[in-house]
Amino acid sequence: MDIALLYADQDKFSASCVQSALRRSFTVVVISSFEFADDCLSTFSPNIIVLINPQDSERALLQRLAQRGRKLILLGNLGDKLATDVGLEVSTLRPEAESWGAVQLSADNAFDAAVASVVYTYNHPLTAQLSLRHRPLSRYDFTDEWNTLGFGRITVDGGLWSISQQAIATQAQVVAQISNVQGETLTAYAAIADRADSSILWFNRAVGPIDSLEWTMIEAFCSDYRAEELACIPYVLEIPAGYDGAMTMRLDCDQAIATARPLFELYQDLGVPLSLAVVTGLPPEPSDMKLLRDVLSNGGAVISHSNSHPPNWGADYAIALREAKDSRAWLEANLPQAYPVHYAVSPFHQNPPYAVRALSDAGYLGFVGGIIHNNPEYLLARSGLAPLCEAPIISHSQQCMFHGDCYHRYGNSVAPYCESFTHHLRAESIFGYLDHPFSSSYQYGWNSESERLLAHASFLKFVKAHGDIWFPNLVECLEFVRKRSLLRLSIDKDQLIQASWHSAEVPLKATPPLQVRWRGKTTTLADPVL
Repeated sequence: MDIALLYADQDKFSASCVQSALRRSFTVVVISSFEFADDCLSTFSPNIIVLINPQDSERALLQRLAQRGRKLILLGNLGDKLATDVGLEVSTLRPEAESWGAVQLSADNAFDAAVASVVYTYNHPLTAQLSLRHRPLSRYDFTDEWNTLGFGRITVDGGLWSISQQAIATQAQVVAQISNVQGETLTAYAAIADRADSSILWFNRAVGPIDSLEWTMIEAFCSDYRAEELACIPYVLEIPAGYDGAMTMRLDCDQAIATARPLFELYQDLGVPLSLAVVTGLPPEPSDMKLLRDVLSNGGAVISHSNSHPPNWGADYAIALREAKDSRAWLEANLPQAYPVHYAVSPFHQNPPYAVRALSDAGYLGFVGGIIHNNPEYLLARSGLAPLCEAPIISHSQQCMFHGDCYHRYGNSVAPYCESFTHHLRAESIFGYLDHPFSSSYQYGWNSESERLLAHASFLKFVKAHGDIWFPNLVECLEFVRKRSLLRLSIDKDQLIQASWHSAEVPLKATPPLQVRWRGKTTTLADPVL
């Protein structure tokens, strides 16, 4: 029950991002990585192999691996002859491809989107449960920063987040294509090549769909696809057992904390906890402190939003470390109910790798980030271990922002927020969203508090009509994510799933049980004994 990740030296960054994504679904223990070499798997026989940008020099390796019931996932640029072996014909991107990702921002649109989109087919088992069947390469709801639907940007610039090459299928089956607004196919984006004793799934991007709910295709391919014939490995669901979905809400408090009281009272009346991410250097007024204590006393959470709300947590590691430490120290000293403070929301959702290291070194166990505008490596399809940080730190991406300007662009409607929740529900993903307190100087586009309360109430009514939804506060949510990230799965000789922890520091209090899916069956796990 193993996954091997193979790559060339120049693709180490991509490999780190992909490896972390695999770990967030399939647990840490099963992922091993190797640089391409003729003997790279001579002493290791994985069930599933992921290859990043494999070239013609890897043809013999690919042919040797694509047998004995294995599954292969190819990401990014393929060598011409290797592509032919898997039923594709590839070439370099045409010069006009640069325009595919172009977005014209206009306040007259309900949202702004690229001229080209990924379109998935309806006639394949791997796409049957996809929540996002049609998605623009880029989509913006607020300037060029936020995408309410949550997915990342597919570029056309030759980088690791880019479409890699032109491709058409000769024998492979295309399961997704890039199309223009007229519906014309521009290139294949994903394809599958089935053989009697193996299957090969390819994405036309070096990191695949790690920053989108489309990642469910990878989970389905590895755990369920052709389960009677080929190797399958289990993955850990993001929704806890006993629930149909999960949702958490927060306010990012970088001003006028006390003005959030009407929203707090609405959520309290509806039985949904509200969490506050606080900029601690404001400083808070007595009325702000009272609301913070009331939130904590009524099932909510208070976490860090930095000390002074600087971009990137500060200009370098030292500044970011001081921001993180000072904010945590203030919260623990002034709000004993919030102790210990282990989680933060990144200002502007900006997370340069040095800032993530600083958060870890400051004693944080996790952070909320993820945004289409910047730091794509931290926009995560699945919550869990963050990439590019040696110490384990978890993250959850929450890109959906309630904003008055967006609400008005949508025609005074919460429909896009409902659409985003529905996509997350279908993808079995925790849905997180945010709003802000507002002051006399800035109201985040809302015409009035009553307008905002009406929008939130309408959205919550929609959510509550969709089955048994888990409503954790943000700390409870991130504790569950951390618990999920610490699980280690294996299959015993009797083909039964075995679970254990790979750390003694597992959050078990107030966290619902985990569940695992394998060969089409979902199993609830009892917490393993430490």
